[in-house]
Amino acid sequence: MPSLLRFFEDRDLGYLRIVAELAGLELPDAPRAQMAAWLAEALTQPETLEAGLDALSAASQEAMNDLLQHAGQVPFADFSRQFGPMRDIGPARRDRELLWRSPVSPLEELWYRGYVGRAFLDTPSGPQEFVYIPDEIFAALGAPSAAPEPMMGRPAASPEHAQPATSALVDDATTLLAALRRRTENDPLPSRPLREHERSHLHFPQAVPLLMELLQELRILDRDSGLPRPEATREFLQSGRPEALRKLLLAWRDSSGWNDLSAVDHLRSTSDGWPNDPLRSRKAMLVFLSAIPPGTWWDLDSFLQDIQREHPGFQRPAADFDSWYLQDDEGNILHGINAWSWVDGAMLLGTIEHTLHWLGAVDLGMDRGRSGTTAFRLTPASPLLFDRPAEIEIQAPPGEIEISGRGVLRFARSAARTLRYQIARFADWGPADEANYEYLLTSDALRRASDQGLEVHHIQSLLEETTAQIPPSLIRALERYSRSGLEARIESVYLLRTETPGVMEELRTNRATSRYIKELIGPKTALIEKGQAPRLVEAALRVGLLLDSFSLNAAEDEK
Repeated sequence: MPSLLRFFEDRDLGYLRIVAELAGLELPDAPRAQMAAWLAEALTQPETLEAGLDALSAASQEAMNDLLQHAGQVPFADFSRQFGPMRDIGPARRDRELLWRSPVSPLEELWYRGYVGRAFLDTPSGPQEFVYIPDEIFAALGAPSAAPEPMMGRPAASPEHAQPATSALVDDATTLLAALRRRTENDPLPSRPLREHERSHLHFPQAVPLLMELLQELRILDRDSGLPRPEATREFLQSGRPEALRKLLLAWRDSSGWNDLSAVDHLRSTSDGWPNDPLRSRKAMLVFLSAIPPGTWWDLDSFLQDIQREHPGFQRPAADFDSWYLQDDEGNILHGINAWSWVDGAMLLGTIEHTLHWLGAVDLGMDRGRSGTTAFRLTPASPLLFDRPAEIEIQAPPGEIEISGRGVLRFARSAARTLRYQIARFADWGPADEANYEYLLTSDALRRASDQGLEVHHIQSLLEETTAQIPPSLIRALERYSRSGLEARIESVYLLRTETPGVMEELRTNRATSRYIKELIGPKTALIEKGQAPRLVEAALRVGLLLDSFSLNAAEDEK
């Protein structure tokens, strides 16, 4: 922080006289630089300083204590919001109206007594204006030079219901990579990268945009095509579950591409971009969280309230609440300090309830009779967010894999991720629940595998890696498909019956109706494709033959 001498050297002579008058001192008749040096030394004498602090109003003493608790400096916008205002007036009006004798706020009282200054100080996000206690006064008060950041919020009682963080996001990353691998260069990536039946395989469907960004940050996904990069994907899947979760957690911590503010569901930007710096916002959030001991339940409401009171402008340069124009999902403008809960508070809440919970860093607590999350608890993995050593321990025994004779593969959630990815990239996706994923080996799946360069013997090798017992009937079916391809199929068709072979012959040979007959399977029986049946009825009528279409109409009604 700047020194008191430097502060006085930058002030006009009238200000020095004001400080001396309020301290009961008489300035010497000397050049202004010597006056500034004399006043800086005299003001910090123990007796003078103690008398001056005792003479402060109760509100100004509170303001001084607040500065001391924050290591002697607070952003000007935050401090003036709580202990201001400070009138922006020139020396002539100040001296003419004797404004120092009737300050309008604690900030003005401290300013005219020389106990605080204003200056632009360097911060990680650039210069920012602060209110500060000059070095000599700070040292004379015996305050520590690096006071610890006060905790935001307070501990909470153990909640009635706890939702522990898990490593499920690692499984969702595997599912997402497999779904994307099924796409091709000619299958452009849509805004929703998973189809609806694929999304049912996710623990956290809401986390897909986050996962897409983190996998791109980790260079596992190609940012241009959105497709998995083979070698990076293999390394990620082969890494242990704790290491995979660690990679995702650190990728979020250091990401400049993911903006936690833009992830708030009800917020919309009124311009092409978002007004905040994502890394600045995240680093400020992590400072608040870093003071909370892992393993302790923490009251969520008091945490947000304390940040709103003590550091409302934590993510805004110069604590500026006037330059951001955001909208809610109904088009209402969210502007100024009064919108804090809808903007800054909502970002903090969403990061805790969603992002950090998905990433395995925060457990959530709920209580009956209260809506939403009431408490949170940092997990043993959370110190990684604050550049501290941490071990991620996951107690999950290897999951089992079952293979049925009808070609259904059931993977437990904790089964080998590499193997599930290989199967999921070509197999049909069946149902999924909290415990298992299901995949089906069908003719379509085998054709899809062939398109990806996987032959039947590759698939057999994959199945052998599962350590599950492969039913002999499935092995025989794969071997026959390898030799002969698809030998039978089930189709949905209509059956056409005539009363006599002559009627069938007329339909089969007439140019208007023959095109709709798929296959003759008897002198009075033929197969008709379902989509062609209505056209056959119309064509037969044109040649003078009325077909009974009762069954056809009934089937159409069922649709």
